[in-house]
Amino acid sequence: MTVTIVAVFALCWLPYATITMWSVFVCTSNRRVLERARRRTLRMTVTIVAVFALCWLPYATITMWSVFVCTHM
Repeated sequence: MTVTIVAVFALCWLPYATITMWSVFVCTSNRRVLERARRRTLRMTVTIVAVFALCWLPYATITMWSVFVCTHM
């Protein structure tokens, strides 16, 4: 009788325990993947803004200089 109760208990709770442990493992790895993706996205955004500023800053500086300095002469 005791063996039957333990067997039924194990058969009923084994799938639940397996699903619970699997979801914990998957959520943990998904968090790592999402955190890595966020860092890469932030780095790419900063890189794009920096390159844009680097490319347009000389033109904008010369244009502003010519507008403000050359018009007063």
